[in-house]
Amino acid sequence: PKIKNNHQIKRKEMSLFARVISRRSAGAPSLLLARSSSGALKQRTCPLLIAKERVFSTTVESDLGEILDEEIENERENAITSTVQSLIENFSKQGKSIRHESGSGRVEIALEHATISFDCRDVVSDEDVDEGALDQNPSSVEFDVNINKGGARLIFECLATEDNGVTIESVSYYGEKQDDSVPDIYDGPKFNELDPRLQAAFYTYLDNIGITLELSTFINNFATQKEALEYLTWLENVRSFVISE
Repeated sequence: PKIKNNHQIKRKEMSLFARVISRRSAGAPSLLLARSSSGALKQRTCPLLIAKERVFSTTVESDLGEILDEEIENERENAITSTVQSLIENFSKQGKSIRHESGSGRVEIALEHATISFDCRDVVSDEDVDEGALDQNPSSVEFDVNINKGGARLIFECLATEDNGVTIESVSYYGEKQDDSVPDIYDGPKFNELDPRLQAAFYTYLDNIGITLELSTFINNFATQKEALEYLTWLENVRSFVISE
């Protein structure tokens, strides 16, 4: 028989290793077929393949862990717990309450006549707006204003910017027995198609119940700081998982 040269042997080993990686990514174990004393085929684990799998897995996890460490170090400069607490304390001094939990992006603000809710991840950045609007709306946070009267609700979908205040995107009405999860329900026209006088009246209405430029600035700042904290926590949790045995 012909003796295989080193290149052929290496190609065979590489091909075998490639199949091992393919099996591993698909969730299949590395197995070999062996014949028992009775002549029947049975499966047994190949130590060589397991060793290669272990080396591959350890290397990938080590690389991921290093990148996570770098990202955590960078984010620690942005995520300052005291900043979030300071924002909450100053907000509470105004007689307003805010509710949020660590590990959740959702934030609720209770006003006298309305409830405001938003997710710290719902930030519209420069990349999400038209080029011509960058100067006017560099960064915004999506939030909802829910006004409830006897079970009927008026819901404003808005954007909060630090410098330009509140932008109303839609106004929806739901009766006491209306289900807002119904996909075809008519909840209102497009806001920018309303008569300009009606649009202005809605802005005045929101301002009267406390949806002001000051509140818009707070929402923008709080969402930014909370998202930074939640992201840092997520990075640390993922790193701990990856490097654990």
